[in-house]
Amino acid sequence: MVPFPVPAASGNTDLGVWDSADRRIEFNLELRRGAPGGVKPWPIRFFAIGHRGDGCPHALDLAAGDALWWVDHCHLDNPSSQKEADSFSLWADDYFATLRDEMTGEEVDPEGSPEQRAAAEAKGARESTLGCLAVAAIVGVAILALRWFFGR
Repeated sequence: MVPFPVPAASGNTDLGVWDSADRRIEFNLELRRGAPGGVKPWPIRFFAIGHRGDGCPHALDLAAGDALWWVDHCHLDNPSSQKEADSFSLWADDYFATLRDEMTGEEVDPEGSPEQRAAAEAKGARESTLGCLAVAAIVGVAILALRWFFGR
């Protein structure tokens, strides 16, 4: 085993590639039984590696070397589910480079700890909420001003 390539995401179950073996196994067992929402049982040739919380996992096609599939809401039979890459290793190089860039853009140190990532993401969420509240307040004041102006 090698360490997860992005230390700040170690142990995650919220990204396109999970780093929790237990949760990944649990998810695959669930898919093999058929999941809620009418998901048909997955054949053993497919092995989900994670999803970003949108219900659309990436999965290895074990019968095709290390080909990688994107699966629309866990439905292998959905016409939009498709092979995304012939090689997981090549796909993973791009995926992890993009993940590092996204984290850096969100002021998360990819080399930091998962706790530092969580703290930076919480700070970003608070700042985003404050920004939304400020915009709402400005819009509210503008509406009141217009009502006052035209209501005279």
